[in-house]
Amino acid sequence: MQRNEIMQRIIDLETEMFMSVNAEEAVPANTIPAFKEMRRMTYSVLSDKTVALWLFDLETAKKDGRNVMTEKYALIGDQIPTLQDNPQIERIVDIEEKWMNELAFKYPHAVKRERANAELFRKYALCELQTWSPAAVNSYFEDIKKAMEEGRNLAEERYDNLYQNIGKGRLRDVEDSLK
Repeated sequence: MQRNEIMQRIIDLETEMFMSVNAEEAVPANTIPAFKEMRRMTYSVLSDKTVALWLFDLETAKKDGRNVMTEKYALIGDQIPTLQDNPQIERIVDIEEKWMNELAFKYPHAVKRERANAELFRKYALCELQTWSPAAVNSYFEDIKKAMEEGRNLAEERYDNLYQNIGKGRLRDVEDSLK
């Protein structure tokens, strides 16, 4: 399977799971394209290995009757206990949070980091990664380490990818347009 096919399969499975989490409160159809674009943005900077492992996790979860979106939101709402205690999860989120703070400083008009949003970002990321297998988490951590060694900020690359995909240029272009 090619990377684009893997990414599309991930997005399709996550969308299916997301929509079934919110089945009681119908998900407005106009929110699904944004959901899909944000998911694409998330995975756009991760290695082929990491996205392949996450796809395997999602397919395994579906086969086993699990909904990782239900699990993630139950974790966020403190409705279920921690699914795994992998120290790599905390490390990943610490680095992602640092990168987001750097973006908020560098692009204050385009990237807002109010305290409540920053706290939600952290909790959301910690809970989401608990639904990943240890192999996928460890591969993600390797992606993070490699990016740091190369002086890259994956959060900035994600935003660049997002804005390019929706036809707004790069993050710096969006920042300039908002000044």
